[in-house]
Order: sequence, then structure tokens, then C-alpha cells
Amino acid sequence: MQHVNAIPESAQAGRPDTTGNEPRYPAPPPLAQGLLGNLRFDAPAGLVVFLVALPLCLGIALASGAPLLSGIIAGVIGGLVVPLISKASLSVSGPAAGLAAIVLAGLTKVGSLEVFALAVVIAGALQIVLGLLRAGGIANYMPSSVIHGMLAAIGVLLILKQVPHALGFDKDNFASQSFKAGDENTFSLIPHAFASIEWGAVIVSVLALATLILWEKSPTLKRLSFLPGALVAVLLGTVASMLIEAAVPALTLESKHLVALPEGGVEGLVKALHQPDWSAITRLDVWVLGLTLAIVASLETLLNLEAVDQIDPWARKSPPSRELVAQGVANLTSGLLGGLPITSVIVRSSANVNAGGRTRVAAFLHGAFLLLAVLFAASLLARIPLAALASVLLMTGYKLAKPKLFVEMYHRGVSHIVPFVVTILGVVFTDLLKGVLIGLAVGIFFVLRASMSRVFNVANEDGRVTIKLNKDAHFFVRARLAALFEHLPSDTRVVIVDARVPLDHDVAEVIRTFQRSAQRRNIEVQVYGVET
Repeated sequence: MQHVNAIPESAQAGRPDTTGNEPRYPAPPPLAQGLLGNLRFDAPAGLVVFLVALPLCLGIALASGAPLLSGIIAGVIGGLVVPLISKASLSVSGPAAGLAAIVLAGLTKVGSLEVFALAVVIAGALQIVLGLLRAGGIANYMPSSVIHGMLAAIGVLLILKQVPHALGFDKDNFASQSFKAGDENTFSLIPHAFASIEWGAVIVSVLALATLILWEKSPTLKRLSFLPGALVAVLLGTVASMLIEAAVPALTLESKHLVALPEGGVEGLVKALHQPDWSAITRLDVWVLGLTLAIVASLETLLNLEAVDQIDPWARKSPPSRELVAQGVANLTSGLLGGLPITSVIVRSSANVNAGGRTRVAAFLHGAFLLLAVLFAASLLARIPLAALASVLLMTGYKLAKPKLFVEMYHRGVSHIVPFVVTILGVVFTDLLKGVLIGLAVGIFFVLRASMSRVFNVANEDGRVTIKLNKDAHFFVRARLAALFEHLPSDTRVVIVDARVPLDHDVAEVIRTFQRSAQRRNIEVQVYGVET
């Protein structure tokens, strides 16, 4: 890879420059030395991520069938523990919406939160082992089209899922990323939201969105990099909600449209802690659940880590195996305290990037803010409208799924645009992990097709056909080679098969079968490299 002093705008947005003429764009500002050297950027970014993460932690706990504070515990541990071990600069960890279905089923199967906490401890220990075995490199085999598709899909999902909240229709879980939403789905919620508009929420969300757009477009405001537009938008949205309550009581937002944080301070938090039930350590179902959580959480973390690296303005590379160790320690700790399983989370990480976060201090501070909030500020945070937070996520979603990205992927060709679109559809209509696996399968298909097209060359000179295999011929070449033999030109008199390369047994058998059948077609066959 060629390195230049300036980073292309497309690279800053997580997309390589495809123009071919190597234009130069302004480089991002240099990073200050040391973690604390960027505190004036990381502190406000951490505050923004905290405001976004708070309802997500609660919503994921609700969707998982777990106590609400279990989601907060996971968010706190993900913020305070992972950054101490990880080298990922912008990734933010916490409870993941993608694991909600597994957690719900696991809680039902094992029967209690204490036994489930033991499974989370087991999952964390297994992740540490995976990290020490350097298993994090699996993410390097993910096609870029699938990674870009995952990012765009999260953007599309954020837009589709947050539009109802921006309109004051809070029937769906704020943290939901699944296609189903009770009796509704992602798409059916939107017309219902427009039919049940809460005008107080609309005023808040429009004001917050206008602030975000103004902050994005104004060169003067953009220079205030220590004061993210997302933080200003949330503050203005909260003030607007309070003014509406005082001036126009009819438009006052009910409590269901505001952030809900369990009260109780230190005492309430201590009561919410659940110790693992170590007596269940010999149960097979607990180990199966722990293994399932370890595999799914590790895959989701590695995928998110790769995606976050793609949108890092400084194009830094996070060590994936070390990240697995960090996530393992966090999950082990979360399980010991009765928290939910933890992964790197793309929504929070994207919000961190958009808020101007520079180092993992922002992630750490978001965890500290979560802890302080649940201890001391529950009543104050209950004034924040979900509509204001939805506006922040709407802007994050737009940045992840800009139309420009779709155009770029289209110009790269069919082998990129098809896996890209399939990944988006898969994530939107199923969930993140399933959608990525579907996109990966389609990406592999295009790789195999391209590989097969280069495995052999065919030349035809006056009825003399020469088939030369150029490289290893694996079993997936078998069908194409068999079709070639069957549809030889009608004037073929001689076929020369040069197979002096490593051959799969199935491919060799196809060549032998053709040799036997060629006599009936009056074709002379000469084979090199295959015993006949």
C-alpha cells in the first residue's frame, strides 16, 4: 500500500479512494502525544457516547429479559475495563443488541440470572484463550465489500429504527436492531409513527437535527472540535422539551418518551448485583451456552473492530487478538457482577467517531459517566427526550450509509456491489451476524467464480482443442470442466489436456470419464499429468 501525507476523504469515511488520479485532501489534525493529550476532544465525545449508550443499555436489557441494571453493569464494565487492555482507539464496548435473542433464550433455558452469569464468566474465559491463541486474525479474511455492507446496513437500520422515536412513537425498543418488533416490523412501524405523531417530540428532534446539520456545515462551528454538535443537539433538545412543558402543556412529553434510568443510587446498584451460581459449573447446558456466547460475541467484536478501523480518520489498525483478550476479561468481570455479555458495538463506536473521539479515553469516560449516572443522576437524566438521542443516531446512520458509498461500490463492479447489497439486506431483515454471514457466502461465491475463470485456458486451432490447467485445480472446478468437455465444438478431432498441476481427485476423475466417453464421439484425447 502506498502511503501519502494526506488521507483521501474517502479513506476518512472508511472507503478507499477509487478515482485512480490520487487527489490530495486536507489531512486530519495530528494526534496529540499520549492518551491524556487528547482529553479536550475525548471528554465531550465520551459524554455524547454515554448519552447514546444509556438508553441502548436499558433497551438491550429489556429485550434480553434481564434486569435493567444488568445492561448498565455491562455498559460500565465495557467502558471501564476494555480500554485498559485493548489497543483499539475508537471502539466502544457494551451490551450488544445482536446478542439479545441468545441472552433471552439462554436465561429461559438455564432458569436463573445467577446461572446465566456463570455462562458469561465461562464465555469470557474462553475469549481470553482465543485471544492468547491469536485467533483474532480471522477478521482479515472478511471481504471489504461485506464490511462496507455491514456499516451501510447499520446506517440504514439506525435511520429506519430511529425515525419512529424522532416522531414520538416509542413502541419499539430504542435499542432494537431486529426486523421483528412485537406484532410489527421495521417497516410497518414507520407509517404507524406518522399516524401517531407526538408534536412535542417532533419539535425536539427537528431542533436537534438542525443543530447537527448546522454544526456539520458551518466552518466556524466545526472548528469547535472540543464541543461536538451531538452534545449541543442533546442539550438543546432537552432544554426545548422543558420549555415546551412550561409554555405548551398540551405538547408535554410523557415519561415514556424520556430516558428511563432505575433509581436507587449505590444501594440500588448493589442490590442489582448477582453472583454466579458456581454449583452449576458441571451442567452441560451452561457450558454450551458459554461456548455459544464466546463464539458469537467474538465474531461480532471482530467484525465491528474491522468496521471501526475503516472509519478511523487516522486509519489506525487495532490488534484483533488483543481485543479478544480485553473482551474476555470484560465478559468475565461482567458475569461475576451479574451483567450482560459484552461486545464491541458499532453504533456506539460510530457515535464516538462522529463526536470527534480520538483515543480509547473516550470509551473509558463513557463507562465512568454511566457509573456516575446510575449512582447520582437518575432523576436529572430522566429529562432527556428519546427524540433528541434519536436525532444523533439518525445523523450517525446517514454518515454510515451515504448515497456516495453506494455509487462507489457500484463502480467497483458486480463482484463488489452484489455482496455489498446482499449484506445490507441480510442485516436489515435478520440481524448483524446472520446478515454478514449471508454476505460473506455471496462474496465467496464471486471469489470462487473468479478463481475458476483463471484455472485453465482453452485454445482451438482447426479442431485441435488444448486445455491447459494453470494452477491447483480444486473440486469446485469440476462442474465447469465437465461442461467444457460436454460442449466441445462439433469439429473437434483432438483434445489435449495438460493437467501437470496439483489436482483434486474429483477433477482427475472428470478427466478420466471424458477420456472413456471421447471414443464414442470419435475424439482423440491426449492427457498429461493424470494417470489413465
